[in-house]
Amino acid sequence: EAQVYRKDGGKTWISLNARAIRDDRGAALYYEGTAEDITEQKKVREAVKPSTLLLRIVGIFAAAEFLIMLLLPFADIPEGIWLYLMDVALLTIICVPLVYWWVVKGLTRHLVAQATLAQTEAQAHEHRYGTLIETAPDVIYTRAAGDGTITSLNPAFEKITGWSREEWIGKIFASLVHPEDMELATEMFQQVLRGENLPPYQLRIFAKSGESLVGEFTSVPQFERGKIVGELGIARDITARKQAENQLRALSAQNRLILD
Repeated sequence: EAQVYRKDGGKTWISLNARAIRDDRGAALYYEGTAEDITEQKKVREAVKPSTLLLRIVGIFAAAEFLIMLLLPFADIPEGIWLYLMDVALLTIICVPLVYWWVVKGLTRHLVAQATLAQTEAQAHEHRYGTLIETAPDVIYTRAAGDGTITSLNPAFEKITGWSREEWIGKIFASLVHPEDMELATEMFQQVLRGENLPPYQLRIFAKSGESLVGEFTSVPQFERGKIVGELGIARDITARKQAENQLRALSAQNRLILD
């Protein structure tokens, strides 16, 4: 967490999260991350700190006692009775409402505002990312650690492979992979679960028709409470591109034979 200056000169609290992107030799190429405005959260945290609440309450009672001492010289009753009556009056009429208004009500207002803000932001994020995932042209999937059970698939999976999502959610991802690519698929999955940064890699996947599709995969660890619980991946269908490359290579080889 850090405090940064805005353009207007004001200050904002942000929460930073970043990681290094490295090359094959482990050297850092650049950093990527996110920055979230947590100014309101900081205000709530400060408002609910015991020291802050205690300071407010002590301040109220200290001000009340100071007022008693100022009024005492003008009172024509014994000091002990005067102090008792004023204490009761100030505690009942002034201090209790002030404690409620400045401490309890203010704290409640902060908590309600924060809860409302968090709920609104969560709904906006859910709608935005949900729309993005549902309309993406590439397959977006998640799978659990361990045996690699598929836990979610977006609609692009159905369009590209011909399978329905219901046919594969809850099943092992490896069953979709061409046997010749199984070793690579297993190694990439284990690297993801170790938290390593992977370059894009290619796997052949079976479509419902029996055809082998070539997918270019990009995958990262999926975290929950700071622990890796699975994989989040994107797979792009590059079958047509690979076929065109193979045709081009075959044509080039044929032309060389003719020239020879």
